[in-house]
Formats: sequence, C-alpha cells, structure tokens
Amino acid sequence: MKLAVRFATSPATSLGVKPRRGLTLVLTLWLVVVLVAMVYSLMWDIQVEIRLRDLSNDALDARWAAQAGVAKAVADLANDMVIERSEDSTTTPLDTLGDVWALDNEDKVDISLSPLEGSRGRSRVRRSRRREQSETPESVFTVTVVDAESRINLNRASVELLTSLLIVLDEDLEKDEQAKRLAEAIIDWRDENTDPVSPLAEPGFQERRHFMQTLHDEDDIEWTGVMHNARFVSVDELLEVPGMTRELFYGPGDEEDGDGGRRSRRSRSRTRRGQEDEIVGLADCVTVASNGQININTAPRLVLGALMLTALGTGGDWESAADGIIEYRNGRRSGDASDDTPFTSVQDLANVPVAAILSTRGQAMNLGTRSQNFVIESMGRAGSARHSIVCEVQRSWEVYVRDYATLAQSRAGGASGLTAQIQQFMADEAERAERGRRDRSDTRRRANDDPRVETPAVRILTWAEN
Repeated sequence: MKLAVRFATSPATSLGVKPRRGLTLVLTLWLVVVLVAMVYSLMWDIQVEIRLRDLSNDALDARWAAQAGVAKAVADLANDMVIERSEDSTTTPLDTLGDVWALDNEDKVDISLSPLEGSRGRSRVRRSRRREQSETPESVFTVTVVDAESRINLNRASVELLTSLLIVLDEDLEKDEQAKRLAEAIIDWRDENTDPVSPLAEPGFQERRHFMQTLHDEDDIEWTGVMHNARFVSVDELLEVPGMTRELFYGPGDEEDGDGGRRSRRSRSRTRRGQEDEIVGLADCVTVASNGQININTAPRLVLGALMLTALGTGGDWESAADGIIEYRNGRRSGDASDDTPFTSVQDLANVPVAAILSTRGQAMNLGTRSQNFVIESMGRAGSARHSIVCEVQRSWEVYVRDYATLAQSRAGGASGLTAQIQQFMADEAERAERGRRDRSDTRRRANDDPRVETPAVRILTWAEN
C-alpha cells in the first residue's frame, strides 16, 4: 500500500516541481550570459573610446609640435639677422650653411616637448605615464630650413640654365638634345602665349600640337596633356610638363610612394655641410619660392654645376668647378662651421681658379651671397600621430616710428611724409651695405636720436599642413 501511494505521488512531484526549477536555472544562466556579453561590450566600447581619444590627443600634440618647430625656425631666421648686426660683427651680412638657421645641432632634430603639469588632464597624465614606461617622448618635432635661393627658380630660369641643370642631373640627356627640348617645354609651360619656344617647331604649330608630334616621333610617347601657360605654382607641376619623367623628377632609384614619398626623399637629401652631393632629383634643385637670385654660399653641388656648365658651355668641366667652390667656402675642415670662408661677394669667385669665370658673369646670372626667401619643413610626432607643416617665409628689416609725436607729425603732413622718411632711411642702409662695413658707434648714436626703429621680420607667405 505504501509503495502504491509513493508510486502515485512521485510522478506529480517530478512533473510539477522539478521542471520549474530547471527552467529557472536555464533562464538564470542565459541572463548571466547576456549580462556578461553586455559588460564585455561596454568595456570594449570604453576601451575604443579611450583609444580614439588618445589618438585625437596625439594628433593635436603632433600638430602643436609641428607648429613649435616652425616657431623655432622663424626665431632662428630672425636671430641670424640680429647676430649679423651685433656689436662684434663688422662683416657684410651673408647667408651660409654655417648660420644658426642651417645647422641641425641648433635644437632642430628630435626635440622633445612636454606640456606643463597644470595643463594636463587625468587622461594626459595616464598617457604620459604610459609613454614614460615605454620610453616614448610626449611629443617631438624635427624642423628643416631650406634656403629657397640656393635653388633655381622655375619661373625665372633661362633655357640655357635649365638645359644645363638637366644635363648635370642626367648626362644621357645631352646626347640627343633631349635636355634642351625638355627645357623648352618648361619655358612653354610657364609663358602666357601658345607659340613654341623651339626654333625647330613647324610653322603654324601651337605648343600642344608641337609637343604631341615631337614626343610621338622621337620618343614614341603619346602625350595628350594641355599646356598650362602660366607661372609655376608648385614644383610638382613639373610632372605634367611634356617629356618629364618621374625618374628624372624624383631621382634615379626612387619611386613615388604616396603623399609622404617626396617628403621622405627630401629629408634624405637635405643639404648638409659636406654632403651637398646627396641631392638626387630635379625636385631638389628647383623652387618657385625665391626671387630668382642664387646664393653661391648655400647652393648645392648640382646647382653650382648647372651654373658652371652654363658659363663654360657644353663639354665644360663643371664637376671640378663645383667641387672647387664647395671646398673653398667650407674651409679646411668641411665639418666645422668655425672654419668656413664664405664668399662675401660674387667677385670672390675669382679666388677659385676653376670657377673664376662666374665672377665676371655674376650679375648676368643673378648670383648673390644673401638670401631673403626660405622654406620651412616641420614634422611633429606624438605617439603614432604625425603632422607636417611646410611654409614659405620671407625675412627683411622693417622700419617703424617709435616716437608717437614724430608719427603724428608725419601723419599730419600726409602719407608722403612718412613714405619719404622711410625711403631716406632705406637709402642710407643701402649706402652702408655697399661700403661693406658699419660704424657701430654711429649706429648706437643714431639709435638714441632717431625715432625710426628697425626690427627683423619673418613673414609667412604660404602655409600647408598634412
């Protein structure tokens, strides 16, 4: 009887109680799994947000570092002008590769920046600690100052000078006069008319048709471009000139590798003391940022070679002449700036026998020893972020009136009074520069009496960020 009752009640117990407990257990397990997935997803989202925020902060730090590099270069360019007018300076103002703006050891390479503690948030403190543990600097900049007047201006160079430069870059271009045809193409690209410069062009042919036929007949190239017929805005426009190749533009053995490709090549071919022959491509020998003058104290070997080949004619020994100029201006120790013997004037080229011909053609070829236009290239790094700034600057001495009474008097007499005052002051400066020296005591006396004040100014002409 007991067995029967137990048998009768046992199924009810198993069907009524145990299934509900099992279902509750299963639901609980699923709920735990869902909660764990939600927590994991939330933690993942938080980690991604932290990483994105760090990347954004790194990008901002890299931009600040790049701007700090530009500020450093601008300060060096201005300080160089002040140093030239210091009490101990009695020489003619010059720009050389031994100046403060040109030397890499003047706090320009991998300079670390660290923000003030009070300006950091908690996230910046955490990032700084992580970087300190990994020995990664907070932010770093590297800046380069290139003398734009050490290169050949595309918008002002003659056919002969461009032809010589192309031959210096690649002697094979001289064999079939391809260098001259390419130089004529550069001139046709920048001039405003549509008539070919080449005297061999067929009558009635415009530039586009002339180059289409010439490239097809002589080089078997199907060129279908359009001539710009305006001044070069950037050096990169050379790639569109008919007949131009990337190998000639970038240099042999170098291929384009994206937006940063040219910048990396330029950083490898920087004009350093004793390494002027590292320039490898046409892009490193020309510019659009200068006033057309070429500074013989900063011009690299290939640019000097192009000048010498233009003066000597085809077949001239430009290599010996260019090496002689560099050896003379570097002094006995090419790696020591204190031993430099820069050219104080173009006539000093007569001291280099193999290059003496340039001393008589300096004015015709627009040579000089002083520069006004420069190109600043600054790269900022912070973590994995990179930011580059390239800007063209122009420096000069600017005049302003520090005495308000004199300024009011000049304004009362009209704009012509102030203009005449400034013109007279600039004329006095030009006269002193021609004499090659300044009387320091007289300068100090005039500074106390003359309300006109000169200050070094570095003006930014163009600005590009990437």
